[in-house]
Amino acid sequence: MKKAIDYKKIPSMCLATLIAGSVLLSACNAAPDESTTTTTEETTTTTTIKTTELTWVTQANPKDTTTYEKIKLDGNPDHYFTVYDYSYIESDKYILLLEKDVRLPGDFVITLDAIVDEIEKEMGVSANPSKYTGSAVPEDMNWHYGDKNPWEDWIIDTKIPIFVCADYTDDDIGCVGNQDYVRICLYDLMTKEALEALPRYKNKITGKLGYVDYVEITEILARHIAFRNYEFFMPGIISEGIGNYMSYTVVDALAGQYANIKTANKKRYRYDAPIPEVVNAKNAEEVFTVDYTYDEYVVNGETYNDYAIYPSQEVYGRYLCRFLKEEYGDDFYKRLNEGLNEYGETRQFAWIVKKTFGDDVFTKFGDWCVKNKALQRKDGFYW
Repeated sequence: MKKAIDYKKIPSMCLATLIAGSVLLSACNAAPDESTTTTTEETTTTTTIKTTELTWVTQANPKDTTTYEKIKLDGNPDHYFTVYDYSYIESDKYILLLEKDVRLPGDFVITLDAIVDEIEKEMGVSANPSKYTGSAVPEDMNWHYGDKNPWEDWIIDTKIPIFVCADYTDDDIGCVGNQDYVRICLYDLMTKEALEALPRYKNKITGKLGYVDYVEITEILARHIAFRNYEFFMPGIISEGIGNYMSYTVVDALAGQYANIKTANKKRYRYDAPIPEVVNAKNAEEVFTVDYTYDEYVVNGETYNDYAIYPSQEVYGRYLCRFLKEEYGDDFYKRLNEGLNEYGETRQFAWIVKKTFGDDVFTKFGDWCVKNKALQRKDGFYW
């Protein structure tokens, strides 16, 4: 029987047998890895960490409870905390679900707290809506854990589940913010041993930035929070657009207060993805309605398929959000969210936007795009 826990609830677990043999796994506690200088180089550890294969904890004995350590970072950006076994960090609005080979800077939680607070302020919605009361850690990430669920029976209530993962194959790298959870998997949050086991590192193709990409983390957190506050299907131009827009407004707002966010903001690439057609007063609503959902389109002789859709949704949605804020005020997303929740079941999203902001909203947006030279180039470009 599942029970509610205050994060002290221990999943029904026992020590697992290694897949490759019959040697029992001994649980290792995470320990802080401190650096006394401001260098960004990996600190040396004497602990040997196996990174070429994963070892899982199973549910074989429901009476055997294996404690996951509750971690507290020290707040020092020059200190790093290396995770050697499943553990977690609890904040007011989210819980970080950690696994082996994750390496966090000491100010990671402080920075995430600031980002979530600023997203709530900018979007006018809560990161922890009451509809999530009594919710468990979602099982959608079980594929990453070898179809096991190391967090089974964990009731996290309204807090955001954030899986912080290591990648062992080059297949899982990246960040995700969907309807159910947030996943953070970045080379700069992995141990040196884990990185050196990756194929791309063996081939000397590095994806490590040298800093934590809080721009990407902000985008996926904003997208997830948008989904959390909505009951129905959300079109990509809105979900991708609000996430991308928040990655600019939130990061710009915090860059002056947090050096690590300032670094990510300074080094981010600013890019407008290719779009099927330029936007004006005549076609702005049609482009929104189509939502780039067709299978493929051609730009400058190049054919783009479904995989190119999301960047196009991002750039249209970002400019739409920017326009709505300029034209209708700081509470534009709160108003839009209320309209979506009231009428979203109809799936008539252009009609909902017009009902919220006026029948001429798309005409005004198209004129705004022409005036501000937004969405006026089909080819992708950096700026």
